[in-house]
Amino acid sequence: MKQIAAISGFALVMLSIVPSVRAGGDEFDAPNRFLRDGVIRYGNEHFDPKTNLVWRVDKGRLDVCQHSLEYAAALFDASRQLERANAIVAAVLDHQDVDLKSQTFGNFLWWHGETRVRDRNAVAFMSPWLSYLAIEHGERLSRTNRRRLREALGRCIHGVRAHRSGPDYTNIWLLKAASMVMLGRALGKPELESDGAERIDRWIQYTADNGISEYNSPCYNAVDVYALEWIYHYASSETLRKKVAQCLDYLYADVFQNWHWQAAIGAGTHSRAYDRDRDTGRSLVSCLVFKQCGQPLRERMRSFIYVFAVNDYRVPDRIRAAARKDGMCPFRTDSEGTPSR
Repeated sequence: MKQIAAISGFALVMLSIVPSVRAGGDEFDAPNRFLRDGVIRYGNEHFDPKTNLVWRVDKGRLDVCQHSLEYAAALFDASRQLERANAIVAAVLDHQDVDLKSQTFGNFLWWHGETRVRDRNAVAFMSPWLSYLAIEHGERLSRTNRRRLREALGRCIHGVRAHRSGPDYTNIWLLKAASMVMLGRALGKPELESDGAERIDRWIQYTADNGISEYNSPCYNAVDVYALEWIYHYASSETLRKKVAQCLDYLYADVFQNWHWQAAIGAGTHSRAYDRDRDTGRSLVSCLVFKQCGQPLRERMRSFIYVFAVNDYRVPDRIRAAARKDGMCPFRTDSEGTPSR
């Protein structure tokens, strides 16, 4: 595989590492439980029983994408309020475009109350989560939801492929690759995983020549990482998993290199991308550093962060150790997932 040479000098140095392996089950149990319980508390507080969706108080409207679906996934994973979780899934599926004549067939309405698909990125965020529910919780879904979900996943294939964006649109390209891998796993269609693998190869080639063209930012770095972690966890091809692990090592090394451990925020160019995407200690990247290194979170728990609790990629010790220069990152998490020095 051609190396992603443009990402960072630190990442290049750190890639002379032993191949990555799956994390042991115990290492991430506490932080995962901490994230899951926080998401459930947030969802319980902001769930709207009239629409069976989570109300995003920061935007003042109902989000039918991750906020509602991640809350449902957390409930299924915790074996809590399964009737409510099923109601959320049904409500979310109601927001898919099922009109065969529509240019956005298979995609999703981003917000409750919209009459047409305005943001075609929605299907790339939704497909991995819907696939996750089918793979991990098929038996807990109602009979109607199982049928509807399988039909929806079939439409998602079209929605992902119809969304014309290239490898320069980093987070969406990687999410589309993850979507194809997850859809292939959920539907038993290995050719979809091959589609996802081809997208990864194309992204690697593009990035080797150009670097990451879409912001190394407090938001997008984390989305890039969790898209690759979906693939790492659910791909059946060991070759693809190893390739994705190498990409993850690059991205994590880059995050750690640009992290200010004492201030607990991203530094330099990684601290900002555009208006309102600035790191004030409440970024999505903070969740990565919390999980891998135990750095305390400043963010009030909300359902958008549950994606960091469902896939356990263990960053190799050599990368994590190098990030902790001069004892700058002596954090640990206790049995309840609470960070401490």
